[in-house]
Amino acid sequence: MEIWDEKGLSIEQVVAVSLSASIGYAAYYAATREFPGHVIILRHKGGIMSRWTGRAH
Repeated sequence: MEIWDEKGLSIEQVVAVSLSASIGYAAYYAATREFPGHVIILRHKGGIMSRWTGRAH
């Protein structure tokens, strides 16, 4: 799972790598709460499974 900069142009850090889909999604969900202003991407085998845009309401 990757955390991108606030503009969504570059990866700031890779937060989690897991063989378990449930653990990966749990880390993704936690990251959306921990880094609300950033773009967060959950990948699986090169494809994007979920993307948090980091937009506040």
